[in-house]
This record gives sequence, C-alpha cells and structure tokens, in this order.
Amino acid sequence: MQENSFSQNTGNTQKRSPLQEANFYSQLGAEELQKKMFLLEKAEHKLTHDDLVNDIFNENGFKIESEKKLNDYTERCKREGKIGFFCVAFLDGNRFKAINDTYGHDAGDDVIVAMGNALNKASRTNHEQINTRDHRKNSNDIVSRCGGDEFLVMLMPDDSRIFTEEEAKDAYEKWLQRMEKVLSEGVDIRHAGETVNIKPSLCSGAAFGNTDNKNDLKALKKEADVSMLERKKSMGPSR
Repeated sequence: MQENSFSQNTGNTQKRSPLQEANFYSQLGAEELQKKMFLLEKAEHKLTHDDLVNDIFNENGFKIESEKKLNDYTERCKREGKIGFFCVAFLDGNRFKAINDTYGHDAGDDVIVAMGNALNKASRTNHEQINTRDHRKNSNDIVSRCGGDEFLVMLMPDDSRIFTEEEAKDAYEKWLQRMEKVLSEGVDIRHAGETVNIKPSLCSGAAFGNTDNKNDLKALKKEADVSMLERKKSMGPSR
C-alpha cells in the first residue's frame, strides 16, 4: 500500500506546499492591507469633507465642492454665451445659546441636526424637495456647517438651466420658505423627564454672484455674512 504524502489529494482537499502556503497568506495580507487602506482613505475624506454632526459638508468640503460646481457652471455659461447667476447664503441660529443654557448641550446638538436637515430638505432637484440622504447626488445646491450653529449654502440652478439675477433671487426666497416650513415642525427633545418641542430658527444673509465678474467665493461668503449680521441686528438683541 502506498503511503500518503502531503502532495497527495485527501478527499477534495490538496495540501499546499510551503511555498504555495506562503504565497497564499501573502496574497491574503495584501488584500487585507488594501481593504484597510481604502477604509482609512474613506475615513480621512469624511473627516476633511463632511460635518461630524450633520449629513452635510464641513467648511473645507464646501470650499472644494463649490469651486467645482462654479467651474462647471462657468464653462456651461461660456458655451451658451450667457452670464449665469447664483447665490451664496450665510446662516446663523437664533437664540441658540439660550437653548444650550436651558436644555443642555445634547439638546443643542439635536437642534443643530434639525437645522442641517432643514437646509438639506429645502435644497432642490429641478426645484423639488429631496430627502437628506440623496442631497449631494441630486442637487447642485451645496449645504455646509462652518461650526457651531453657523451654516454656509450655495444655491445653483440644475444642469439644464442658467439663472438670471432675478431667478437666482427668486430661488433663494423660495429656498428660505421651504427651510422655514421644515423648521416650523420643531424638534422633540427630552428635558427633566418630559418631551419638549423646540422650534429652531435661522437668520440668513445672501450675496449674489455671477460667472462673469463676481465669482470670488470668499468675498461672496463675507458679503453674505455681513448681510446676515445686519439682519440679525435689526431683529433685536435677543437674536
């Protein structure tokens, strides 16, 4: 009777040689390393682009995405021989410190999430509301949080349109109405053993740029910020 050896078939399994074994585990190691590198790159991208509280961009993500969208919009306008307009809005929460002081920072975080969701849901695909999860795939609008209760938004037409200045202003007003409607539903929080409905609000200022001679996003952000501060000042110190 012939003796079994490591090179023989045993049932359906064949023993690998030491070299084959080393290659097998080396390949497994390479695949595992590649997977870990992918996950690390994904995590790094999220940290540098996405807000940690909301399903929206952070300020750096806004800078990258808005420049990209504006470049695409500018090229499209050039091809069609038109000047296109767009809006940059800066928003700040009203009475947010009072919410934190009264109900605590967990409640404040819930309110920030509600604000971000409202800004997202107000954004458009062909001027229709879209849900938060689909926002960044389906809309040319860009929503971001700068920090705390401050938000920065860019409103752009969809790929089949070019805004005139009046259309850009109209889009902004309609976007504000949709946002305020979502915020009016309020957010439920737990406080002292009870459910409390808080209705957050945001003060907004806007600047309108174009693809010809007013396309400096940093300057537009500052203009929108100043506009927001002037509006908030006119609303009184409680804001």
